[in-house]
Amino acid sequence: MRIRWVIGSFVALVSVVPSLGETPLGTAFTYQGQLKQGGAPVEDTADFEFTLWDAAGSGDPPTGGTQVGGVQAIDAVPVTAGLFTVTLNAGGEFGGNAFNGTPAGYRLLCAVRRAAASSPRSPRASR
Repeated sequence: MRIRWVIGSFVALVSVVPSLGETPLGTAFTYQGQLKQGGAPVEDTADFEFTLWDAAGSGDPPTGGTQVGGVQAIDAVPVTAGLFTVTLNAGGEFGGNAFNGTPAGYRLLCAVRRAAASSPRSPRASR
C-alpha cells in the first residue's frame, strides 16, 4: 500500500512540474546566410530585405506562393568572410500566425538592397 502512494505522488508531481516552467518562445528566430559577389565572399556591411512566403515555389529565382506578413528590412549588417547572422520576426514582421505550429512549406527570401562601398583612397603625392 505504501508503494502505491509513492508511485501516485510521482505521477502527480510529473504532471504538474512541466506547467510551472513553461515560457513562451516568442516569434523571433535567427537566420544565418552567406553572401558572395562574383563568386567571392563579401567582406563589408550590407542592407537586407527579408520576406516570408507560404510555398516553396519553383524556378530560379523561385516563384509562387503568397507573401506572409510584411517586409523586414535590416540595415548595416556586418558580413565577414561572406557570412552574416540576423534576428528575424522579433517584432512580428511576418505576422502573428506565421509560425503557429501548423506544418507549412515556407520559403524565406533575402534580397541585398545595398552593400556598403569601400571608402575611396586618397591620392598621395610621390616624394
